[in-house]
Formats: sequence, structure tokens, C-alpha cells
Amino acid sequence: MGLFVNCYSLTFVNLNLGVFREQAASQPNPLEKWRKLKLQGRSVHPVRLSRLSARPAATDRFLGIIERYYIARSHLGYYNNVGVTATYTIPPALLSSALLAADCSTAVANLTYQVLAQLIAQHPSLGISVVGAGTQTPAWNRLESIDLTSLVTFAEPDALVEEYLIKLLNTPIVADDGTTPLWRVLVIPSPPDAANGTPEAPSPFHLTIGFFYHHGIGDGLSGAAVQKCIHRALLAALRAPSSSPPTTVQPSSADLPPAFETAVPLSITAGDRKSTRLNSSHRLYL
Repeated sequence: MGLFVNCYSLTFVNLNLGVFREQAASQPNPLEKWRKLKLQGRSVHPVRLSRLSARPAATDRFLGIIERYYIARSHLGYYNNVGVTATYTIPPALLSSALLAADCSTAVANLTYQVLAQLIAQHPSLGISVVGAGTQTPAWNRLESIDLTSLVTFAEPDALVEEYLIKLLNTPIVADDGTTPLWRVLVIPSPPDAANGTPEAPSPFHLTIGFFYHHGIGDGLSGAAVQKCIHRALLAALRAPSSSPPTTVQPSSADLPPAFETAVPLSITAGDRKSTRLNSSHRLYL
């Protein structure tokens, strides 16, 4: 018996898993922020930035042109973050006694930390930050450890998803000092309602998980990839729950995935420029 999932785009529209629309949440009037940066004497230009070779920090490769482009745009306020939210329906057969308790907050937190620990161990992109986002030479910085408690927002049971999404999508993910992970998580539990079930057909447990991340490490389809990984990790954690999962974890030591433009041929001829702009590929960093 497995999980069922409903997903939401940033416009709060129900979607099937694997069908996502990318909409980066943006701040109003980024041109004003650009002018302020110029008045402060800070030289940042996405086009000029793309012509430079950014130096690596504690990672094992240089930043790609597309990565630097989105880091610059995020720093200027064009993007706050990207987010993909999914609601998982957990059948009664997978529910532990702790999740069925009157107060399931501890069990939900343990389940969340167990899932995130699996993801971080598998995906090195979740264990990096960025330094020098406002310079012409930004760089990835591999983190020594990650405090999960500082990255997860646990909402009250049955809270309205839209209220939390509005708040989180309007909160920029800023990590210019290179010490903060480039993602956040929202968790909203909806325990079974006994009034809507019977002994033969008890109500399921619904768990909404929102994943929000810096545009420098992914786009909308990257969020789809993360939710698929969450689905697998959640299923494994439900089958073998831990009552004391770690809340501070070590990032993966694996190499980062290659920069998109080095992994995929992106040569453009004069006759293909227009069609390429209209049919650009999505990135999948995870």
C-alpha cells in the first residue's frame, strides 16, 4: 500500500505529480533595488557576470553561466524563491500509533526530519550555500552541517495552505554569507477525522509538504524532482519510523551535478535563436 499525492503550483492550482508550472515569486519593482545598489557603488550586471569564470569555494567545480545568472537576479530581487507544494495522503495501514495520537506534533516532526536527512544524504545541492552573490565572482560553499530545526516551519493541524504560501513566497531566501542552506520546508499535518470514517474504512492522514528554494539551485521542474524524492523518502520513513532522528545532519560529500550548459549541448545557430528562446529547456539540478 502506498501514498497518494496532490501537488500545487505557486498559483495554488491542483496538479498531478510530474506536471508543474514554474513561477518564481518576485518582489515588486526590482529596478528600484537595482538603482539603490548602483548608488551604493555595487557593481552587479547579469550579462557581464555571465562572461566571467566564477571561482569555486569549498566545492569541486566552477559555477555555470545559468547558475550565476539566477544568483544575480535573485540578489537583485527579481526572485524571492521557487516553491512546489504537495499534499500526501497516508493510508491507515502506514500510520503509527504516534501519528494517531491526540497530539501528533512530535511524530510529525520526527517523520519530517527523517525524510529530510535522507534527501540531504542523497543530493549534494541541498548541502551548499552561495557566497558573494552581489559580486562578479559568486561561488558555492559546501556547508559543514545543517540544522534542520531552523529550516522547517511546522503549521498547526489543518491550517490553510494559502496563508503560509503567501508568507513564504514573499520571504527571500538570502544566503550571501555562505552559511545558510538555499532551501526551506513547510509542513502542515491534517490528522484523520473520526467523523468522516468508519472502522471498516478509517479516514486517512494528510500531510502537506512545501519545498522552497533559491532559484540558483533549481527551477520549477527541480521542485518536481524534489517532491518525487520526498515521496520515496516518506514512504520509507513511514515503514521504518524513528523516534529520535537527528536534527543536525552532515551534507553529502558527493560531487555537485555538472552545470547545465556543460552537460547539455546548447549551441545556437543564427536561424535557431528565436525558436530556442521560445522552447528553452528546464533545468534539473537534483
